Amino acid sequence: MLKHVRNEKGFILTDSIIGLVIVATALCALIATYTQTTKASISTTSSTYATYLAQRTLEDIKQSDGKLTITLPAPRTETKGSVQYTVSVSEVAVTAIANANNLNANLRPIQAIVTWIESGQNRSLSMMSYYYIQ
Repeated sequence: MLKHVRNEKGFILTDSIIGLVIVATALCALIATYTQTTKASISTTSSTYATYLAQRTLEDIKQSDGKLTITLPAPRTETKGSVQYTVSVSEVAVTAIANANNLNANLRPIQAIVTWIESGQNRSLSMMSYYYIQ
């Protein structure tokens, strides 16, 4: 029986090393998942804030709804955290809109475009609305 135990020298060390390799592989997978989840969360936060900026800009312009003219604001920048957003507003040509023939002559399509840089890539979001001009 003692002879059998002597032949298994280093067996516990080998088991331990194999166990450590398995645990290390699992930890690497968890770290990669955490990194991807964090990036997705940041991207979602940036897109949500850009949507908020575009909507707020269009709502600010909507206060002029029903007047003779609408004054479009100049492009502006806004920073949240480490991300800088640029908001610009423009009137869209009626010919660029599907079903333009059915569009009331007093409705003006206005588009807000928000741009920002995320993870070294340029991102943008555009939102369009219609406003009534007398």
